[in-house]
Amino acid sequence: MVKSRSTHTPGPEVMHEMSIAQALLNLAMEEAQKHHLTRVTRLTVQVGEMAAVIPEVLSFSFSILTPHTLLEGATMEIEVVPIVAQCPHCHILFEVEHLNFRCPDCGVVSDTVLSGQELLLISIDGEKGVR
Repeated sequence: MVKSRSTHTPGPEVMHEMSIAQALLNLAMEEAQKHHLTRVTRLTVQVGEMAAVIPEVLSFSFSILTPHTLLEGATMEIEVVPIVAQCPHCHILFEVEHLNFRCPDCGVVSDTVLSGQELLLISIDGEKGVR
């Protein structure tokens, strides 16, 4: 009888979010130390719809990385930023739906994206005190 062990290697989508979560953790740790925080309780992050980030996977990845750090137990609030484009012909701003960049007023295709590509650490909430 041959015993087989099943090993599951995370796919590229998880690895992508894991590296982003690690970068956010590192940035938050730096800022926490600069501002003499003894504990970080919440991060607020903006993720654009075109940023190629799955918010749930990013949040899960973050929770895996934070134990035994200043961010242990911290929550990550993720604000999804819609894709907004500007028409090159009539100059209106419109929200892009289903990756359709055609202006809803005049029908011209826009290549001017004003939002939706963000990946930003907006705020860090924490506590100051004696360690």
